[in-house]
Amino acid sequence: MKKAAKFALAVLVFYGGFSFLSTSAAATIDLMSNRQLVVLSETKLLDDYRNPNSIVGSISGMQMVEVACTLNEPNCLASILGKDYIRIKTWMGEKWIEDDNKITAGGYWEKDRDITLVDDMKLYDQPDVGIYSKAEPPKDIISPQKVHVTAVYNYLYKGAHTGKAMLEAPMWYRISTKQQGQKWIVDPFIPEDFQHVERSTDRVVKMTGNELLYDHPYEVEGKGVKATPGIVQAVASSIFNMKTQIYGWFKIQLQDGTFKWVKSFPLFESESGPIMQTDLDNEKITLRTATRYFDIDSDASINLQNWLQPGTYVADKIMKVGHVSKPHSVGKWSIWIEHHLNDHKALQ
Repeated sequence: MKKAAKFALAVLVFYGGFSFLSTSAAATIDLMSNRQLVVLSETKLLDDYRNPNSIVGSISGMQMVEVACTLNEPNCLASILGKDYIRIKTWMGEKWIEDDNKITAGGYWEKDRDITLVDDMKLYDQPDVGIYSKAEPPKDIISPQKVHVTAVYNYLYKGAHTGKAMLEAPMWYRISTKQQGQKWIVDPFIPEDFQHVERSTDRVVKMTGNELLYDHPYEVEGKGVKATPGIVQAVASSIFNMKTQIYGWFKIQLQDGTFKWVKSFPLFESESGPIMQTDLDNEKITLRTATRYFDIDSDASINLQNWLQPGTYVADKIMKVGHVSKPHSVGKWSIWIEHHLNDHKALQ
């Protein structure tokens, strides 16, 4: 779900370089980028923004509403006597609401799902935005456990118009707690949302012993355990976004049979991650799928390729050439494996 929400926001990046050009653009909302609004708490519906007494009802919070105008239509934003107004769609037709701190951009959706928390999370009475931004800071913490989600709120600043701002927008989750009822948490890592992007891999890496291993492809302060130095062959990999940051992880099996994740750096080598280029001492590696190989340890013509069948082989070197291929020497031969961040189907 969270992934789908971010994809929808990413599409809007194409509008990032524009601004709303209507003569009524004095309101804070940027209609070029934001077509949905979230009402945080009860706000009045006006038939005519020029007449403060033309109240025809109200909208309770929290709920999502849609701006009435399309991009090419004027008169969706208005200002009068120092106040800004937005025309929205309602069950009574198009009405006006005041554009104040009860209104944000973004989205709100009722949910009914369970998620697993892997880190301590602060509990908020309301999302710490808009009208609630001056509320008392949270004092209660919920420890890692499975919780039930009843709603999701994606907060987006009303003037946001860049892709970066949209991708960095916080995601709030309303959860049910036994002792305190409905509470809000912000930006949790949700293992259930990332399990489907786990890819099988045969990647061989060398651990220095300084790496930290985790139960999920996510760093949790104080929960990592030191890796055992030596050569290890991963069984899976995962690439996912944390806001605007891209992280890569390898899943490895420990000697006791359990599985842990270690942070990798598929785009740049780093001293804090597994070593991806090193000499091996005739280590045995296992190919789980048929793999391309070549008779030279540099870029080779596709006409020179052959296929090495699944099995166990002795390797003496891990190398990296270019940024799309990884060679592994087996005996006197070099095994070349096709590598792509989103397609880990063989040894990399």
